[in-house]
Amino acid sequence: MFSNEAGMQRKLSEYANRFGGFGEIVEKHEFRKGEGLERDLIVESYNYCLESLKETDLLAEEENISLFAGEQLKPDFVLFDPGYERFLIVELKNAKNATRQAGTELGAYANAIKNHAPMIADSDIVFIVISTDWPALLKNYLFNEIFWGHKKVLCLRPKFEGGLFLSLECLPPNEFFTSKQSPVFRSNSFSGMQYCIYGKSNSVEDLDGYVFQVKASFERIVRKAQQKNSHGFAFLWKDLRCHTSARYSVTLVDINPFEKFQEGGVGVENVFAYRLYNYISKMEVSGMTGTAIDSMKSGDFFLKSIASPSPEGAYPWRVLKGFMLEASELISFKSFGVVADLYDEYLVKYYECYGPHVQYDNPCVGLSFTEEIIHDDHFDSVML
Repeated sequence: MFSNEAGMQRKLSEYANRFGGFGEIVEKHEFRKGEGLERDLIVESYNYCLESLKETDLLAEEENISLFAGEQLKPDFVLFDPGYERFLIVELKNAKNATRQAGTELGAYANAIKNHAPMIADSDIVFIVISTDWPALLKNYLFNEIFWGHKKVLCLRPKFEGGLFLSLECLPPNEFFTSKQSPVFRSNSFSGMQYCIYGKSNSVEDLDGYVFQVKASFERIVRKAQQKNSHGFAFLWKDLRCHTSARYSVTLVDINPFEKFQEGGVGVENVFAYRLYNYISKMEVSGMTGTAIDSMKSGDFFLKSIASPSPEGAYPWRVLKGFMLEASELISFKSFGVVADLYDEYLVKYYECYGPHVQYDNPCVGLSFTEEIIHDDHFDSVML
């Protein structure tokens, strides 16, 4: 074993300076997809990073990469993949208390790279974390970066034989979980609001002449939600109630981050957790965060000249769904974040069963999808 991080640094430095990277000493993995979304996203992240490790050049080793005077940011290695034109930030960890450092350092290094290449996509900055020790906190942090943050991360650990370093192996995806993982959504798992689009004329039907503009607004709302790294779905629909003032509406929901506190208990005995539970209960927090509201308000960009839109009614999805389906014409369905990955899996199976004659944003299929993933006793499943 390496006695310290410096020892691991020296050994890997030999390979980096000799070969431009570590592709020669990373073992191929045999992980397969199809055992759950969490595992699949880890395998996808690994494969993505490994593609860039095949052929790299060493750009920096423990050198300051910051553009700002007085700031010292020294990643262990910075590699570049000339084929895919990606940066690889390599961070070595050989201490059991390295979790907090890893989290802050990787984010700081990525920002430093973006200062050099301001328009680079997040997925063109790859993170390679090499550690002899993988405590639960470090694995949990990196799993959240992969699953919720959609970061591209590869987790490696050194292999030894007779005390000699041999190679680097991928940390098995199952080591990120204490049990088999699968997203389970219930009736309160999603919360959101209705974005009511009120026309500016006396006749609500006048907005029908601007339906493409309304659709453009819907697309912008969903895109902004995706950019903010939210996870949820949205419906665009026409209100057919006789006395409605809002001809069109967007119902947008995302994952309720406070659901576990709303279910009447705290899973981990922790002083802060109980304080948070009591506060959320007292304030009757709905789970409708400012991020979702900002996403909806972005739709004003296309509508301000023709309508007076307004986000209204923070409720769980089951309440919003009941109001939406009361008297409406569903127009379009879109998902974003992790929910979009689940929808893609659902749609592939749908095409296999019913054929390819359904558009991606078909709202009836979208509604059926929500019934599939949300265990909701308040409504019967939708039959297509």
